[in-house]
Amino acid sequence: MSYRSYAALGVSSLAICLALSNSPSRGASSLDKQVKPTLTNPVNASNQDVPDYVKYDFFFRRVIFIKEQEVKLQIRNETTPIQREANLDVEQMRALEEIAATCLAEVRQQDAIAREIIQEFRARFPKGIVSKNQPPPPPSELETMQQSRNAMILRARGKIKLALGEQAFEQIDKYVKTSISVRRNNLD
Repeated sequence: MSYRSYAALGVSSLAICLALSNSPSRGASSLDKQVKPTLTNPVNASNQDVPDYVKYDFFFRRVIFIKEQEVKLQIRNETTPIQREANLDVEQMRALEEIAATCLAEVRQQDAIAREIIQEFRARFPKGIVSKNQPPPPPSELETMQQSRNAMILRARGKIKLALGEQAFEQIDKYVKTSISVRRNNLD
Protein backbone atom coordinates (compact mmCIF):
# COMPACT_ATOMS: atom_id res chain seq x y z
CA MET A 1 0.00 0.00 0.00
CA SER A 2 1.30 3.47 -0.69
CA TYR A 3 0.35 6.93 0.47
CA ARG A 4 0.29 9.60 -2.19
CA SER A 5 -0.76 13.13 -1.78
CA TYR A 6 0.02 16.46 -3.23
CA ALA A 7 0.02 20.08 -2.29
CA ALA A 8 0.03 22.73 -4.98
CA LEU A 9 1.91 25.80 -3.83
CA GLY A 10 2.65 29.25 -5.16
CA VAL A 11 1.08 31.57 -7.68
CA SER A 12 3.33 30.71 -10.65
CA SER A 13 2.48 28.40 -13.52
CA LEU A 14 4.60 25.64 -12.00
CA ALA A 15 3.02 23.86 -9.02
CA ILE A 16 5.22 21.78 -6.78
CA CYS A 17 3.45 18.61 -5.86
CA LEU A 18 4.48 16.07 -3.30
CA ALA A 19 3.82 12.39 -3.22
CA LEU A 20 4.42 10.29 -0.19
CA SER A 21 5.13 6.62 -0.55
CA ASN A 22 5.59 4.34 2.42
CA SER A 23 5.68 0.62 2.70
CA PRO A 24 3.30 -0.48 5.42
CA SER A 25 4.84 -1.68 8.65
CA ARG A 26 3.98 -5.05 10.09
CA GLY A 27 0.67 -4.92 11.81
CA ALA A 28 -0.62 -2.03 9.74
CA SER A 29 -3.56 -0.37 11.45
CA SER A 30 -7.01 0.22 10.02
CA LEU A 31 -6.07 3.89 9.60
CA ASP A 32 -3.23 2.86 7.27
CA LYS A 33 -5.84 1.29 5.03
CA GLN A 34 -8.11 4.38 5.12
CA VAL A 35 -5.63 7.07 4.11
CA LYS A 36 -5.18 6.91 0.33
CA PRO A 37 -4.80 10.34 -1.27
CA THR A 38 -3.75 10.14 -4.94
CA LEU A 39 -1.64 12.09 -7.40
CA THR A 40 -2.20 12.20 -11.15
CA ASN A 41 0.14 13.07 -14.00
CA PRO A 42 3.49 12.76 -12.19
CA VAL A 43 6.80 13.76 -13.76
CA ASN A 44 9.95 12.60 -11.98
CA ALA A 45 12.14 15.16 -10.25
CA SER A 46 14.84 15.12 -7.64
CA ASN A 47 13.93 15.31 -3.95
CA GLN A 48 16.86 17.67 -3.34
CA ASP A 49 15.19 20.27 -5.56
CA VAL A 50 12.40 20.77 -3.05
CA PRO A 51 13.01 23.30 -0.26
CA ASP A 52 12.52 22.21 3.34
CA TYR A 53 9.58 24.57 3.81
CA VAL A 54 7.68 22.67 1.09
CA LYS A 55 8.53 19.27 2.58
CA TYR A 56 7.57 20.35 6.08
CA ASP A 57 4.38 22.05 4.90
CA PHE A 58 3.31 18.76 3.39
CA PHE A 59 4.50 16.84 6.46
CA PHE A 60 2.53 19.06 8.87
CA ARG A 61 -0.56 18.66 6.68
CA ARG A 62 -0.13 14.90 6.74
CA VAL A 63 0.27 14.85 10.55
CA ILE A 64 -3.00 16.76 10.94
CA PHE A 65 -4.79 14.75 8.25
CA ILE A 66 -4.00 11.49 10.02
CA LYS A 67 -5.09 12.92 13.37
CA GLU A 68 -8.37 14.18 11.85
CA GLN A 69 -9.01 10.78 10.27
CA GLU A 70 -8.54 9.09 13.63
CA VAL A 71 -11.11 11.43 15.17
CA LYS A 72 -13.52 11.17 12.23
CA LEU A 73 -13.36 7.38 12.12
CA GLN A 74 -13.26 7.14 15.93
CA ILE A 75 -10.00 5.23 15.75
CA ARG A 76 -7.24 5.59 18.27
CA ASN A 77 -4.35 3.53 17.07
CA GLU A 78 -1.56 2.62 19.36
CA THR A 79 0.72 4.39 16.90
CA THR A 80 0.23 6.36 13.71
CA PRO A 81 2.15 5.63 10.51
CA ILE A 82 4.29 8.73 11.08
CA GLN A 83 4.91 7.81 14.69
CA ARG A 84 6.11 4.35 13.69
CA GLU A 85 8.30 5.53 10.83
CA ALA A 86 9.88 8.39 12.82
CA ASN A 87 10.13 6.21 15.95
CA LEU A 88 8.31 8.69 18.25
CA ASP A 89 6.67 7.99 21.59
CA VAL A 90 3.10 9.10 22.38
CA GLU A 91 4.14 12.35 24.11
CA GLN A 92 6.46 13.30 21.26
CA MET A 93 3.69 12.64 18.76
CA ARG A 94 1.25 14.83 20.70
CA ALA A 95 3.81 17.65 20.76
CA LEU A 96 4.37 17.22 17.02
CA GLU A 97 0.60 17.34 16.38
CA GLU A 98 0.32 20.55 18.42
CA ILE A 99 3.21 22.20 16.57
CA ALA A 100 1.75 21.15 13.21
CA ALA A 101 -1.73 22.42 14.10
CA THR A 102 -0.39 25.78 15.28
CA CYS A 103 1.74 26.18 12.16
CA LEU A 104 -1.08 25.31 9.79
CA ALA A 105 -3.45 27.72 11.56
CA GLU A 106 -0.95 30.53 10.95
CA VAL A 107 -0.48 29.44 7.34
CA ARG A 108 -4.27 29.35 6.78
CA GLN A 109 -4.55 32.94 8.01
CA GLN A 110 -1.75 34.03 5.69
CA ASP A 111 -3.32 32.17 2.77
CA ALA A 112 -6.71 33.81 3.41
CA ILE A 113 -5.12 37.26 3.19
CA ALA A 114 -3.30 36.26 -0.01
CA ARG A 115 -6.57 35.01 -1.53
CA GLU A 116 -8.15 38.42 -0.87
CA ILE A 117 -5.23 40.19 -2.56
CA ILE A 118 -5.47 37.84 -5.54
CA GLN A 119 -9.23 38.38 -5.83
CA GLU A 120 -8.76 42.16 -5.77
CA PHE A 121 -6.05 41.85 -8.43
CA ARG A 122 -8.24 39.69 -10.66
CA ALA A 123 -11.15 42.10 -10.26
CA ARG A 124 -9.04 44.73 -12.06
CA PHE A 125 -9.26 42.59 -15.22
CA PRO A 126 -12.89 42.03 -16.22
CA LYS A 127 -13.46 38.59 -17.69
CA GLY A 128 -9.77 37.83 -17.14
CA ILE A 129 -8.69 39.71 -20.24
CA VAL A 130 -5.07 40.92 -20.13
CA SER A 131 -2.54 41.92 -22.76
CA LYS A 132 -0.68 38.95 -24.23
CA ASN A 133 2.35 41.10 -24.95
CA GLN A 134 2.67 42.60 -21.51
CA PRO A 135 0.76 40.74 -18.80
CA PRO A 136 0.55 42.61 -15.51
CA PRO A 137 2.99 41.61 -12.80
CA PRO A 138 1.46 39.91 -9.77
CA PRO A 139 0.88 42.08 -6.70
CA SER A 140 4.25 42.76 -5.07
CA GLU A 141 2.98 41.98 -1.58
CA LEU A 142 2.42 38.33 -2.56
CA GLU A 143 6.15 37.67 -2.76
CA THR A 144 6.66 39.09 0.73
CA MET A 145 3.71 37.09 2.01
CA GLN A 146 5.09 33.89 0.46
CA GLN A 147 8.45 34.48 2.16
CA SER A 148 6.64 35.06 5.45
CA ARG A 149 4.62 31.86 4.92
CA ASN A 150 7.79 29.87 4.25
CA ALA A 151 9.37 31.32 7.41
CA MET A 152 6.32 30.25 9.47
CA ILE A 153 6.86 26.66 8.38
CA LEU A 154 10.60 26.74 9.06
CA ARG A 155 9.97 28.23 12.53
CA ALA A 156 7.61 25.35 13.25
CA ARG A 157 10.33 22.94 12.15
CA GLY A 158 12.64 24.66 14.66
CA LYS A 159 10.00 24.27 17.38
CA ILE A 160 10.12 20.51 16.86
CA LYS A 161 13.81 20.54 17.70
CA LEU A 162 13.24 22.69 20.79
CA ALA A 163 10.23 20.72 22.04
CA LEU A 164 11.43 17.18 21.32
CA GLY A 165 15.19 17.45 21.46
CA GLU A 166 17.95 16.81 18.96
CA GLN A 167 17.52 13.03 18.67
CA ALA A 168 13.76 13.11 18.03
CA PHE A 169 14.20 16.00 15.61
CA GLU A 170 16.81 14.04 13.66
CA GLN A 171 14.39 11.09 13.44
CA ILE A 172 11.61 13.33 12.15
CA ASP A 173 13.89 15.20 9.77
CA LYS A 174 15.19 11.91 8.36
CA TYR A 175 11.61 10.70 7.97
CA VAL A 176 10.57 13.89 6.16
CA LYS A 177 13.57 13.91 3.86
CA THR A 178 13.43 10.21 2.96
CA SER A 179 9.67 9.69 2.86
CA ILE A 180 8.61 12.68 0.83
CA SER A 181 9.42 12.45 -2.85
CA VAL A 182 8.78 15.07 -5.45
CA ARG A 183 6.63 15.07 -8.48
CA ARG A 184 6.15 18.17 -10.57
CA ASN A 185 3.31 18.96 -12.90
CA ASN A 186 3.68 21.59 -15.57
CA LEU A 187 0.47 23.60 -15.78
CA ASP A 188 1.13 24.84 -19.30
